[in-house]
Amino acid sequence: MGLIHPAARRTLSSLKATARGRLRDFQVAAVRNRLHVAPPAPGEPARVAIIPPAIPGSLGDAAMISAAAGYWQAQGAAYVDLLFGGDWPLDAAVRDRVASSDFFYRGNLAEHRTLIARLGQYSHLFFIGADVIDGAYAPASVMRRLSLLADFVRAGGQARVLGASYNAHPEPRTRAAAGISACAIVRSPSS
Repeated sequence: MGLIHPAARRTLSSLKATARGRLRDFQVAAVRNRLHVAPPAPGEPARVAIIPPAIPGSLGDAAMISAAAGYWQAQGAAYVDLLFGGDWPLDAAVRDRVASSDFFYRGNLAEHRTLIARLGQYSHLFFIGADVIDGAYAPASVMRRLSLLADFVRAGGQARVLGASYNAHPEPRTRAAAGISACAIVRSPSS
């Protein structure tokens, strides 16, 4: 490498990065194309998955997850799963905790493939937007959560964002990905 001119080295590095990015885009598209969601037949109970807003730590986030899980259990859902493999202090039981943080936070393709394979068993997918959906904390993680919702809807599932709030200057990519063209700021100044 010492014989290569620094400008040529930078160009080569840039070309390699572009090639890796294109390969990754192709791999992600191939994974997404395998997703198919079968909606429940009339009278069949819902099969629900919930995407938490972040890693465990917020009692408010845990309360929103518990409320959503409890609601769907009261509605007679066949099962409610949490797309987070770790421990959350929840007041409502979930059937399974599905590993997903490596995809949400690091873009891990292997975990993405596993999630896509699992998504076909659900009829409903919910993302607890909380105070993260505006992208102020981890925009890439929010984008991956929103892209999972979009993939799910394209495959025939029902998806919603629950309990979301935006700050005065939301991150433009997350706002666009959420399909929000106008944003009313009604958040408490102390929150």
